[in-house]
Amino acid sequence: MLAGLPAIGLYYNYAARVNSLADWDVVPGGTDSAIGRDLWSPMHSRLEGKWQRLSTRLPDHQPQGADMEPIFDRNGRTVGWLRDDIVFDTKGHCRAFVQGGAIFTYGAKYLGTLHNGYFRDRWGNAVAFMKRASGRPIPPVPEVPPIPPLLPLAPLPPLPPLPPPAPPPSLNWSTVSWEELLNE
Repeated sequence: MLAGLPAIGLYYNYAARVNSLADWDVVPGGTDSAIGRDLWSPMHSRLEGKWQRLSTRLPDHQPQGADMEPIFDRNGRTVGWLRDDIVFDTKGHCRAFVQGGAIFTYGAKYLGTLHNGYFRDRWGNAVAFMKRASGRPIPPVPEVPPIPPLLPLAPLPPLPPLPPPAPPPSLNWSTVSWEELLNE
């Protein structure tokens, strides 16, 4: 049918009279009835007027933006996305996964840790961060992330080996870039 297209939400502003189709807004988002979460942008909750949600969800679609967090490098640029402990690059390719705070490639190679919103290399230095990051180093102000790419269903992660003991988090940024970390 229309698989792969984003769910849409149809909103009617009760503060306005319905005189034309211009009184209706179609915006990205939708309701994922399987998990009961409303996926529409929080920005719409700040709009004035009462909004009634008449939403639809297209079949065979993974909701975009649901539990999806941008990953930023040391300069605040968007370098990837994290959804359900799967690390995607900016093009939507599965690159790594997180299990128990350890980051692994799909070849089951240990890369580092994810701790307090910081992606850290094997030595504990920060390589990238998410908006909820706390601690040191102090992250830069991140850019406004782009619209997330359409993501495929992620393959099941392999059974990883036991990770080595995590080093204590460093106060420094790593000399390793995000791409270098994922290609190690």
